[in-house]
Amino acid sequence: MPRIRRAFGATTGFVALALMLTTVAAQDKGEPPDKPAEKPKLKAAPPAEKEGPASTTMYLFLRTGPDEDEAEVRINLKKALTASGAKYVGEPKLKPVSPTFYDELAGLAEQAGPAAGAAGAADVAVRRLPAQGAVYELTLDPAQVLKKLTVRYKSGGPAKVYVPEAPKAGDEKKPPLVLIVPGRYAFTPEPGDTPTDYDAEVAQFGKPDETKTAPWPATDKHFVVTLQKFVGNRELLFDKLRDPNVVPNPFNVKRADDLLFAFASLNSTADDTGDDTVGVDHVTIAAENLKNSKVKRVWAYYPLDEAGMKEAVAKFRDPKMTSEALSQEIRKNQVKAAAAASVKADDGPKWYELTLPEDNPRGRFSRTIKVENLFDLAAKYRAIGKLIVWEFDDGTNPPAAIRTQHPKPEVGKVFALDRFDASWQANVKQARDRDVKK
Repeated sequence: MPRIRRAFGATTGFVALALMLTTVAAQDKGEPPDKPAEKPKLKAAPPAEKEGPASTTMYLFLRTGPDEDEAEVRINLKKALTASGAKYVGEPKLKPVSPTFYDELAGLAEQAGPAAGAAGAADVAVRRLPAQGAVYELTLDPAQVLKKLTVRYKSGGPAKVYVPEAPKAGDEKKPPLVLIVPGRYAFTPEPGDTPTDYDAEVAQFGKPDETKTAPWPATDKHFVVTLQKFVGNRELLFDKLRDPNVVPNPFNVKRADDLLFAFASLNSTADDTGDDTVGVDHVTIAAENLKNSKVKRVWAYYPLDEAGMKEAVAKFRDPKMTSEALSQEIRKNQVKAAAAASVKADDGPKWYELTLPEDNPRGRFSRTIKVENLFDLAAKYRAIGKLIVWEFDDGTNPPAAIRTQHPKPEVGKVFALDRFDASWQANVKQARDRDVKK
């Protein structure tokens, strides 16, 4: 198997490095420096009551896991900014920065993690290059030639095939796969998408061609968020970033004492609480609460067989769909908690709102749905499942789905979690037996 090597370790959420700078030349252009050699002059944080002069710009440097995207960064940040009462000019600007630049800044606060080394042993290596944006280096033995690279992406669809090309003079758009020197190639993935695995077709004189197949290394993304003319209480902003009542996935923020550096992590994980319960005339579908988030409500898209689950995942887990857009989509086919809920074999799936017990606000969300004929339902759905969405809603901003880690690590973090009821047929049989005894 090919050896996968990555230059920078992956994270499970956001790692944020916040920097407050007084007016410098880079601010006139509205952009921070993004080369390690151009390090900004840092200053100690002033007292809270004097924070946020009109000439201050906040730079929030982010290292995110491979599943995070710019839209979700903006959604979470805006919620915290609104709740803290902070003011700034324009919209928060996001820009990719060099991983090396980020690590240089993080190293100033002695918080940078060690770079990840080789994973396994093989003769094809993939690592992130220290350049702005997502550019990777593929390394082979100098005697080998990369004939073709086939890459599969997280968004699905047909695999993309790339053949090494030479840059054309005067052409600003570089080919995605370029030979650097013998044995080394630079590769730029499709914009806005994340590779999951690849096949590398390798040729060597005197030997038959080989195809090396391996998963793509889960490397981090690096951004800088610029807030022009920030006015507000920084400590209050960091408190709001930590607050599960304010942001769907709260940040774990830490600050250095002498410099205004903040590191944050973002992660929500769902724990499977077991299968649903079944009666002869009802089913009770359930979903656990999330430990690290303030969940207002839970939605379950139900019932789904295996084919229906594939369609639902493709639709509601579209990489282009933001957390707020998913919440809006759910409301097109919703059954709210106060509405009567029933299902029969011929019904299509609907989004059922699940609720918490009044006496246990951190308990399980659940919903009992009347079943007109359980055995007809079981005959149609040999396997039955649901798509689960946990939702944040502070009553001020639009509701937003909460991203949570999928049980399969290779899937990553998702807004809509697929789950089948492993005990479905056994529970139906028990319900049938109880009904016969009556």
